[in-house]
Amino acid sequence: VMPACERLREEGIRELLQNHDAFLFDCDGVLWSGTGIISKSNDFISILRAHGKKVCFVTNNASKTREQYVEKLNKLGFGACIDEVFTSAYATSLHVGKAFPNGKVLAVGSAGLKYELEQQGVTVTQPVAQIEDPLSLQHYEVDTTIQAVVMGIDTSVTYCKIASACLHVQKVPGCDFIATNMDTTFPAAPGLLLPGNGAFISMVAESARREPKVFGKPSSGMLDVVLSRIGISPNRSVMIGDRLNTDVLFGNSRGLTTILVETGINNEADCANISENDRPSFVCESVTAMAEWSQKQASNTA
Repeated sequence: VMPACERLREEGIRELLQNHDAFLFDCDGVLWSGTGIISKSNDFISILRAHGKKVCFVTNNASKTREQYVEKLNKLGFGACIDEVFTSAYATSLHVGKAFPNGKVLAVGSAGLKYELEQQGVTVTQPVAQIEDPLSLQHYEVDTTIQAVVMGIDTSVTYCKIASACLHVQKVPGCDFIATNMDTTFPAAPGLLLPGNGAFISMVAESARREPKVFGKPSSGMLDVVLSRIGISPNRSVMIGDRLNTDVLFGNSRGLTTILVETGINNEADCANISENDRPSFVCESVTAMAEWSQKQASNTA
């Protein structure tokens, strides 16, 4: 049986570096897992930088500000600066700021999402977390000046917050329904998943009978933001991620070379069940392997 995907091997790494100028990385499940760094992932980033490559960190995690992400990346030894960090909250906020200049939104999400929206000149209101009788409408406030409901991961989500989002989407004329990302799971540890933002979005989408506009991966809108910032063409860029339905689709949407690493959600076996267009260019066991191959080649040519 032919394998569904080509595996990246040691001899492929030189070509990969020769033919590409920008490397986009998902973070969770690629560079780190849960709390621990994936071995040598920071070395691989250093090797890319030494080769003069542009490096970007592209995450669907909407809970942190880009500043907080830079802090985390630097603590783990990746030496990142803010212009290299793209979060789904940031991409969403750029869109909201353009669509509703000095607008007003109802946000269900973290302090990070609120901060990114406010950075774009948007007024953010947040729903009340608890009310007396959550199944009776009399205690809910519906603000008709709200232009959009924006949802990112909220780890202190409540029934009332979800209900409030639902009511605004249904009752406010022309109110947009926007999601930072649709990941239904969050990789807490290898093989252990917690609920992700998509799980909560589904509650509102099902109840309000409205599908959201999504701005995180795999949205090509977010990729366009990244590519225009770094000024490198898609065919000279690589996307490295651990999820087929976000990272790989994201890269494929604009013809990037895509690499699925097997340290997170998906692996090579999962590629067999999806259409050829949705498959990655390569599968590789880990960024660790890429770092080791690159180091070996450097010492061979030295």
